[in-house]
Amino acid sequence: MSNIIPSGHSIVESIANENISHAFGLLGHANLSILDGFYDRKFPEFIGCRHEQGAILMADGYARASGKPGVCIATCGPGATNLATGIAQAYEAQSPVVTIAGGIPESYTFREGFQELDLVSILKPLTKFSGRLTDMERIPELMQHIFRIATNGKKGPVYLELPEDKLLNSQIDYQPLPPEEYRLIDPKPEGDAKAIELAINIMTQAKKPIVIAGGGVVWGNATDNTIKLAESLGAGLMTSYGRNDALPYDNPLFLGSLGRGGAIEAIEAIQECDVLIALGSRLSQMTGSMGDNKYIPKSTKIIQIEIDSKEIGRNYPVSAGILGDADAVATKFLEILKEKIKHTHKNQNWQDKIKELVAKRHARLNSEGQSTSSPIKPQKVYHELRKSMPKNSIYTLDAGAVCAMGYDRLDFTENKTFFSPLFLGSLGVGYPVAIGAKVARPNSPVMAIHGDGGYLFNSQELQTAVDYNINVITLIMNNNCWGGEKKIQDALFEGRHVGSYINNPRYDKYAEVFGAKGFYAETSDQISEAINEAINSNKPSIIEIPVDPEELGTDVKL
Repeated sequence: MSNIIPSGHSIVESIANENISHAFGLLGHANLSILDGFYDRKFPEFIGCRHEQGAILMADGYARASGKPGVCIATCGPGATNLATGIAQAYEAQSPVVTIAGGIPESYTFREGFQELDLVSILKPLTKFSGRLTDMERIPELMQHIFRIATNGKKGPVYLELPEDKLLNSQIDYQPLPPEEYRLIDPKPEGDAKAIELAINIMTQAKKPIVIAGGGVVWGNATDNTIKLAESLGAGLMTSYGRNDALPYDNPLFLGSLGRGGAIEAIEAIQECDVLIALGSRLSQMTGSMGDNKYIPKSTKIIQIEIDSKEIGRNYPVSAGILGDADAVATKFLEILKEKIKHTHKNQNWQDKIKELVAKRHARLNSEGQSTSSPIKPQKVYHELRKSMPKNSIYTLDAGAVCAMGYDRLDFTENKTFFSPLFLGSLGVGYPVAIGAKVARPNSPVMAIHGDGGYLFNSQELQTAVDYNINVITLIMNNNCWGGEKKIQDALFEGRHVGSYINNPRYDKYAEVFGAKGFYAETSDQISEAINEAINSNKPSIIEIPVDPEELGTDVKL
């Protein structure tokens, strides 16, 4: 039976077919035929944003929080170039973000048409797929194709462009297929049997093992099996840079995050590690070293499990490399280890060392909560967050000095609750990513943590949050400087500060201008009160906290 609909509407139907509840974007002349398909419908619902960078980052937040593809609708020319940083962010996060853009009319191409740019080529290095479709009859096929690419293997962003004139003047017979007929649903490759056998032999000889959980544990929902694997080996647990939510903070084997802004206790432990099982981790520069400080000893035998073969052995030589899904491979390990390892295999001295370091870390973090200095230190702010925010909260962390302290100081109890800029280090991502996460998980409290400079990169999206009543809490630690760069100027340029100091509006008043709630907190009691009021207000809100401008954190080194 035929189902003739406008070509642009078939794109919206394809999004609905993937059970995606929302799409984010900004209207422009070239995408109006697509947006018309959202008219008077709530599934999927279109959320109109104030800048394309905000829109693409919201789609990223939606994808990271839901595990489904996030969708962004864009227009041509500058509308699409505005996407670049957000697409790059999704690429670094292995986030399946699908961008669909209206392009210039076919008759304008190669003639310096209005807003003509070769966006397919511009975005190609930042995506898993970048292409332009001119045959509207193939829209269902290409929509299936880009969803397949975005979700297959190492997830990532895709870009599809369609000419404005072709969209406007065509209809197609749309016949949907269920997603399982055109792509794998949650594929879990188990890895090569010989590589697994080699890894098992190395593991069973380990005296001081550590399991580090990366993005593959988050995307693969492998938290439970990661913990079971560490327990079976008597191994310490830690997370790679930016993947703090891969493991619960209160597990007795958890030593913290390794890498920039991570825990000194994790670095101390890894200095003694003889076998490191890198489960779904790239072991990137931000995880394994900072500057000239190499955290992982050359003598350590590394077993690396990755969904992307290019990452295996890329940063450190491996004793065993396994191409596979983190959860599936961990399951395979556990099946074999059950027969090979007895309780007596565990090194009691190593168990005691792990217990000592875990206790040392908890004591260090608790001691920061005893500070009475004024202005308040960022470490104290994180202590108050751990006390006051609900345990199921989702946090997004922006780039910058005060935000970097959060990698060691935020607590997580479940997967897909922490989203940061990761290796890209882009400022301004925290707030729009938080909006997308809240849309995906409306019943979870969501907080975006920013410095005073980074927030203004995408602060216009506060209006989006107000318009759609997306009650994200934004916490801004204000030290009136670009802290990360100021710290470098102090260390390398004898304190010659150029461009480091900045002035800001009162952010609590800024929130009120938009119709959001604003809070100003200078003491511990005021912080906890503001958090409780913000949660209960059920409105977008900003909590501004003036913090010590001289407390910019230090990179952890031995």
